[in-house]
Amino acid sequence: MTADSHALGRRVFLKLGGSLLTDKTQPATLRVSLGRQLARQIAHLYFQHSEIQLLLGVGAGSFGHFLALEHDVAQGIPQGGSYYGAALTADAVARLARQVVAWLLELQVPAWTVAPSACWQSIRQHIQPGPDVSVVKSLLGRRILPVVHGDVMLDTSQGVSIASTEEVFRHLARHLCPRQVLLAGEVKGVWHEPERGDVKTNIVRDIDRGSLNRYVGGLRGSRGVDITGGMASKVEQALRIVEASPETEVLIFDGRPPHALTLAIVNPADTFGTRIAKSC
Repeated sequence: MTADSHALGRRVFLKLGGSLLTDKTQPATLRVSLGRQLARQIAHLYFQHSEIQLLLGVGAGSFGHFLALEHDVAQGIPQGGSYYGAALTADAVARLARQVVAWLLELQVPAWTVAPSACWQSIRQHIQPGPDVSVVKSLLGRRILPVVHGDVMLDTSQGVSIASTEEVFRHLARHLCPRQVLLAGEVKGVWHEPERGDVKTNIVRDIDRGSLNRYVGGLRGSRGVDITGGMASKVEQALRIVEASPETEVLIFDGRPPHALTLAIVNPADTFGTRIAKSC
């Protein structure tokens, strides 16, 4: 292991899911109290754990998904969408990310928005491999907190496409090799079967590519409006992340309890959720 790769081992990607930050059953509806509580945890991590290089991702929530559905943005141009609808959606997801940045700036955290659509393009709904990520590296190296988000991308095959936060993480993981990718939402992990019974026994603790088919029954859709595929898509994207960066582990967990983010980063072994790795 090189010195650089050893340093990269302390990198952590954290996604604040749209289900945490917004009410996904109502257009553009913030959960302000929870959002501020999450921002306080991130500020604590930033100031008390300087050994961790943290990159933050923000989901689209009810800011992006309603507009993307209304304007058929996921269908591309000219299959059903329009560049106007794509622009409306892009603005909405950026507004949610900027709100999270505003909460962090109030807490003196130097949070810096990095809009994926301004940096990269997609082809067939995937961010093109190879584009430069030196700006993100520079931000991390200067103890600035990069904030990325799910976005509407210019797509060379269909005009525009949707890149989830997990897709942005997959692209960055190939270059930055984080030790952990933490996906915080309002569920405790992947269920063995649709939600019922005892959580402790019904949540899948480990998934890899070989075991995925065993848990198809528990990969349900998202509560509220979600045009990126819900839990099934989240797990598939997590597997792509660990395939792009084999030393990375992904954890899907409930971000609502007090100190959940802090525990997941500082003591991940004590965090209840679903772990996804290249080989479990």
